[in-house]
Amino acid sequence: MRVSDYYQVIGRIKPEIESMTRVEWPLPEFPEIDKLLQGYENFNNALSFGGWPGYAFMAYLRHHGFPSPLLDWTRSQFIAAFFAFRGATASRVAIYALSRPRFHLTGSQMTNVIYPGPYVTTHRRHILQQSQYSFAVTYDVEWKFASYNSAFDKTPHQQGTLWKLTVPVSEAVEVFRELEQHNLNAFSLFGSEESLMETLANREFMTTNLSR
Repeated sequence: MRVSDYYQVIGRIKPEIESMTRVEWPLPEFPEIDKLLQGYENFNNALSFGGWPGYAFMAYLRHHGFPSPLLDWTRSQFIAAFFAFRGATASRVAIYALSRPRFHLTGSQMTNVIYPGPYVTTHRRHILQQSQYSFAVTYDVEWKFASYNSAFDKTPHQQGTLWKLTVPVSEAVEVFRELEQHNLNAFSLFGSEESLMETLANREFMTTNLSR
């Protein structure tokens, strides 16, 4: 998908979201963004110095389920375990761990993985879940969002090192019990009424029964 197309989409939905939430999200007008996306240098320089337009709004959208180019990571392995096991139906769950290089190559006609950083004013879930984000872009005549498929291969263009850890889903009860002892549950990570119900249900029908 073209980066410019995504900005047009979120620009269209922004008024409705602001009307419902009564929160104004900073997002440049599209002509300003379109000008920034012209050519390689302007937008690449903006990314290099943390100038990702509308980053706070995009993080908010990501946390509320709107389609997003942002991958939502966490700096806590315990929070990662919670999300891996939450609602799991397969025989094993997967947890991905990413090691970011201090320096990595960037350039046109290659996949560039950008890490905007955790310092952003957005929804409180960002803080509760110790969130960190990444997105992949490439430039070939125009800026587009890219697949991560080749970004972590062992090549000179490697954007980081990625590990995949798998755990049997049968460990879910023990995992949730351990996390609950550290007050790490749906309610502590989301803070909504629905997440409170989920947490109470887990306590009454899953983790508490194990200790009786």
